Amino acid sequence: MNFITHVVGSLGDVLQVNVVQDQLCLRLRVVGQNNMNKKEVIFITIFVLVLVVLVVYVIVLLKPEESVYPDVTEVEINRITEYDKLLYPSEQGSVEINNFTKQAVELTPERIALLLEGSQGIVYSPNDWTFYITINPTTIEEMQILRTEVENKLLSILGVTQQDACKLRVVIRTLPAPYVTEVDSQTFGLSYCNGN
Repeated sequence: MNFITHVVGSLGDVLQVNVVQDQLCLRLRVVGQNNMNKKEVIFITIFVLVLVVLVVYVIVLLKPEESVYPDVTEVEINRITEYDKLLYPSEQGSVEINNFTKQAVELTPERIALLLEGSQGIVYSPNDWTFYITINPTTIEEMQILRTEVENKLLSILGVTQQDACKLRVVIRTLPAPYVTEVDSQTFGLSYCNGN
């Protein structure tokens, strides 16, 4: 009978290597008088398994959460209409917005017109990720009314709150009005955001 046994003493003589008829067999077995008992082996096995589970859990936990929606700055204009929502990146964190391109009145690589009505306009510029709003008031009172109306339309189109809208790049401009200097070519931010 061709049987060779070799005992390796790395863990208190626990690992036994057997070679039987040109086959290698590894077997965990307690041998000798100074070896670990079965309870110690079970404890170490359970400890190692728990440690492995914790490491895997931490790796999964630290993995950044991926959104199902594309970043508005990374999607080609001709493909952007495939999605219901978009992510708008900002310094205060990404904002989930409705895919405004689905209701665009004009869609080109340079601009996406969302609203073009008489004295109001909302255009998104993919080049600088800015929503440009234009209003054409003739008085200060009309400017305040138009500004509020167009800001509410922007909130509705994008499906965001005022707080989230303040994270977006939005510029409100009045068109030239040479006879009314108070409203002539003025630039504002959203009225409900700080500093505007």
